[in-house]
Amino acid sequence: MRFFIPAVGTTFKLLEPWTFLLYVERRNSSLFDAFGTNVEHLVWENVEPYYGWAGGNVASQRSKFEVQVTKHGRTFSEVGRAARFMLPANTVLRVKRVYIRSGQGGEFDSVTLSVRETTHPFLLYAGKTKSGNRKKSLGDFWVKLVDFNTIDGEIIDDNVRQHK
Repeated sequence: MRFFIPAVGTTFKLLEPWTFLLYVERRNSSLFDAFGTNVEHLVWENVEPYYGWAGGNVASQRSKFEVQVTKHGRTFSEVGRAARFMLPANTVLRVKRVYIRSGQGGEFDSVTLSVRETTHPFLLYAGKTKSGNRKKSLGDFWVKLVDFNTIDGEIIDDNVRQHK
């Protein structure tokens, strides 16, 4: 097994369809918004409760995603669901942020990505400007590192300085 941590700016293409959990959080709202009123038809899964929230098309349905969590004697409403999302093979993604920090047990380790090219119909439709031109990014989102590590892809531009 070879290990690989991508540098910010690394661009790669999916060789196989990639399925991951898309968490209900504001930084993932562009992918949820691409589905418009069809967001309710995504496949939803229960996840470990976390604090997060996305605006746009899922904001009005907030109660569907919340669970009550008691911490240190206080009760909070937290998000307890995430959508099972799939991007097709040949989708081109670019790394925007890598977040890995010690002392958290990997709970918040994540990679933020930008969709550069795809055949996903909802993202293509949402990725157009009002004048009909294509946006540079078809959507930005983050995934947990555990999901990122399931990608089968090919690096197009590694954006890493090579040792001399």
